[in-house]
Amino acid sequence: MPITVALGQCGNQVSNCLTELMWDEGLRDSFFVEKQNGKYYARNVLIDMEPKVIENVLKKSEGKTWNYSKTAAITAKSGSGNNWAFGYSVLGDRNQESIQRQIRKLAEDADSVNDGFLVMLAMAGGTGSGVGSKTVEKIREEYGSKVPIIAHAVWPYSTGEVVVQNYNTLLTLNSLNCSTDGVIFHQNSSITDIIQTRFDLKNVAYSDINDYVAKELASILLPIKDTDGALHKMPIYQIAVDLCGSPNFKCLTPRSLPQLHNPKRAFLVISS
Repeated sequence: MPITVALGQCGNQVSNCLTELMWDEGLRDSFFVEKQNGKYYARNVLIDMEPKVIENVLKKSEGKTWNYSKTAAITAKSGSGNNWAFGYSVLGDRNQESIQRQIRKLAEDADSVNDGFLVMLAMAGGTGSGVGSKTVEKIREEYGSKVPIIAHAVWPYSTGEVVVQNYNTLLTLNSLNCSTDGVIFHQNSSITDIIQTRFDLKNVAYSDINDYVAKELASILLPIKDTDGALHKMPIYQIAVDLCGSPNFKCLTPRSLPQLHNPKRAFLVISS
């Protein structure tokens, strides 16, 4: 039962898409916790220094068979100004006590935290990068080296609206390299190219990118059976052990094949 920590606009939107996929796949015991009232709640901590995105995420979950715990949503009145240093040193410190308190509550709902943490963020802005870096460092400090931490980081476009995005990205990369067991990267430009060329979608929106990224992550994080038929329910742990055995090997890039445009599926012949 991994704990998902979503930070910033991108981290929360991708995390929401991934959580919905995990519920649809029936992973109630892996990514959700059942309370005494019989309702299921996602094992997610939602963090953003602006309330708008998280408010939308919480609103979308209303009326569903699962929900987010509103006490696990942490927001502030103003953002991080697309500044890693302000997010890390100011807002990260200011809100860290409440962030870690919510993480502890989710950890107490599980038998253990050995399944690890999945931290989701973007590297260009201030909250995902700065507050995210501070949060990951505190998680590592509190839970030690035996609990695996895998980060999912979205690499920005080469050019964008954030003037200092290159500095934010570099500082975040250094922090994640020191504090996590591995980092799964998705590049906005690469995902946009794939969606445009493989799925004939010329005007790619961020929602399209979020959906695609969530599906790739779901294919990695779903429980799998080994050659002996044993079911592995701790994908975060397996990723950390199998792919990040050395401190020098932490950068991970997912690949999904084949990538087919929907009209071409009719020409596939599936044999049993």
